[in-house]
This record gives sequence, C-alpha cells and structure tokens, in this order.
Amino acid sequence: MAGRAHPVLWLTLICILILPLLCLYPFYGDLDTHHCIAVELDHSSALPYRASFVANLPGIVGVHLLAILLFGTSILGFRLLEVIIQALIVLAMYRVSRLWLSKVPAVLGCLVYALMYVHGPMLYIGQPDCFAVLPMLVGIGIMILSFRCENAARSTMLLLSAGFAYGVAACFRPTFALMLFLPMICLFDPRTAEGRRSCFLLTIGFICAITTCVAIYAPTREGVRELYVAIIRYNFEVYVHAFEWRGCSKRSLGIIAVLAWWGIIVWHHRRKGVRFSSAPHNRNEIYFLIATFVSILIGIGVMGRLAGYHLIPFFALVVQ
Repeated sequence: MAGRAHPVLWLTLICILILPLLCLYPFYGDLDTHHCIAVELDHSSALPYRASFVANLPGIVGVHLLAILLFGTSILGFRLLEVIIQALIVLAMYRVSRLWLSKVPAVLGCLVYALMYVHGPMLYIGQPDCFAVLPMLVGIGIMILSFRCENAARSTMLLLSAGFAYGVAACFRPTFALMLFLPMICLFDPRTAEGRRSCFLLTIGFICAITTCVAIYAPTREGVRELYVAIIRYNFEVYVHAFEWRGCSKRSLGIIAVLAWWGIIVWHHRRKGVRFSSAPHNRNEIYFLIATFVSILIGIGVMGRLAGYHLIPFFALVVQ
C-alpha cells in the first residue's frame, strides 16, 4: 500500500497545484472562433457551415460545447474543463508509461508535461492538439496491450478500441491519421495473415470514429463542401509549402539537435549496461516507440505544428 501511495500522492499534487493555473489564461483568436461556433450550436442546434471546421475536423468544437453545457459560456468554464481533461491526460500518461518505465521516471514525465503545458506560451494552450493528446495516449496504451495479448477475442476488442482512439485524435487534427501507420509497420507485420487482420481491425475502429465525427455534416451540400475545404484543400495547400527549408530551417535544426542529444543519452545509457525492471517486451515495441517519438519531433520541426509538442518528455523518457 505504501508503494502505491507515492505516485498517487505526486499525481494528485500535480493535478491540484499545477494544472489549475490554466484558469488564469484568457482566450485568444483561435479559441474565440471555436467557442463562438459552439455557442451557436448550443443556441440554435445548427452549425455555421462556413469555416465551422476551422481548417480541421470539428473535434475541438465538441470540447467547447461540452464546456458550455457543463459550466456555461464563460472563459472560466472552458478552462475548468481543460483542467479536468489535462488531469485525465496526466493520469493516462502515467498509466501508459508504466508499461515500460518504473514509478519514479513515469511520475517525472507527468510532472514535466504538466509544467510545460501550464508554462505556455498562451498561443499553444487550448489548441485542438492539446486535447488530442488524451486519445493518442489511450490509443498507444491499448495498442501495446493488444500486441501483448494472447486472447484472440480480447485482442480484437483492443484493436478496435485503439483504432477508434486514433480516429478521435484525428478528429482534432486530420494529419494525426498518419500516426496510425506506425503500429501497422512496427508492431504488426502486414505480410502475415494475423498482421493483416490486426491492421484491418485498427482501420475499422479508426473509420468508425471519423464517420461519427463527420456524420452531422455529410447529409447536406454545405457540409460536404466544408469537409472538402477543411480536410483536403486546406491541409494539402498548407503542408505542400510546409516542407520549404527556408521557412522552417531554425525549427528543423532545433529538432535535429534534440534528436542528437537524445541519441547520445541513449548510447551512453546502453554503454553503461543499465537495465530497468520495466522495459519494452521486444524490438517491435522499441521500433514503435522510436518511430512515434521521431515522427512527432519531425512533425513539430517541419510542419511548425503543435502536434505532440507536450508528449516529447514522455517519449524522451520511455525510449531511453
């Protein structure tokens, strides 16, 4: 019992002493837009189709709508819900990291995450990516559990759930869908019948989440047009130009430096021959973690996006 009290105490302190600082932050441009869409949806039960996706799937609008239903239309109401969701993220991060880490580094990763998030800058706080961290973490954890599971029926449910969680993350930022290819490549071998079955179940779960999200738009011409503009046209035009080196060279060099620093730490750790009691079960899990970590870093450096920014401390600890 004493061994469990230590991480529980620290996680509780993180949630009640650090995360409530989010309530001090005001709204800014993007959050105002998301909130106005949710207010109109709450008042008229209809969405303003023009720009209602805010260049993404409308997952973030659902968060604002939930905040309005629970706490009203005030800024403080949204921040209270944000505190609750970030607390869930901290708890999920600890639980998922315990698949590979001992208690102390797992709690440390949660602490660094919370400090990074409340520090800001304000432009990052409350963005869709910040809420997508929760389903992404849940998806990673369930994915690993399904990979380790030997019971066929339970594995099927876990794979469907993992795909659904990745789909929920993509409802906040469509490019998160690309992260689904990592477990397909690193964990499950598509060349085998069992691997193809796993990939199929992941895809079915993912499609169910996306279908649920866009169902309210698809039946109308305006909704279909909004789907095309927000998901295909906007993201294509933005990301085609995102790979220009001149516009993102500083970010890319920073990411290269972080990768080099991380590589040196891992090399030094391996050279010392230290082994932890909790670690990836095999090379497939190691490859999956490293691929996810590097993908998030590259996404930040090249795209200039927030996607996964606050997950970096978690992966930096895990993949060592």
